Amino acid sequence: LIYFPFHLMEKVEDEELFVKAWMGLLKNEVEIVSSSTIEDAERIVGGSLDFALMVVDCCVPGNKPNTQALVRLIREKGFKEPIIAKSTDSSFTTALLNDGASHRAAPWEVPPLIRNLLFGTAPR
Repeated sequence: LIYFPFHLMEKVEDEELFVKAWMGLLKNEVEIVSSSTIEDAERIVGGSLDFALMVVDCCVPGNKPNTQALVRLIREKGFKEPIIAKSTDSSFTTALLNDGASHRAAPWEVPPLIRNLLFGTAPR
């Protein structure tokens, strides 16, 4: 599993809290590899794509989806596993779905979706 919680110009205060909450809900059954910038994410993607799935935040930072190029790059590199577009705004997740994401979720929906995709089970 890889999660790209981007923090470019400003710190997104809730991202660290979401990751901690996700780990608690997922009972440490997955490893989260995260990046702090789009450039760092591109470096990770340029290396190994040996991940079970990816979660990509739609907006980095701000109020407009701006990670579509990253999702396209991930797919162009041959990543065939699920990519979850994360946002509370369905129009933002639609933008990433159009560029190759396979699923959408609001932040609080991510852990149960991960469990379902990886383990075929609902949250405990």
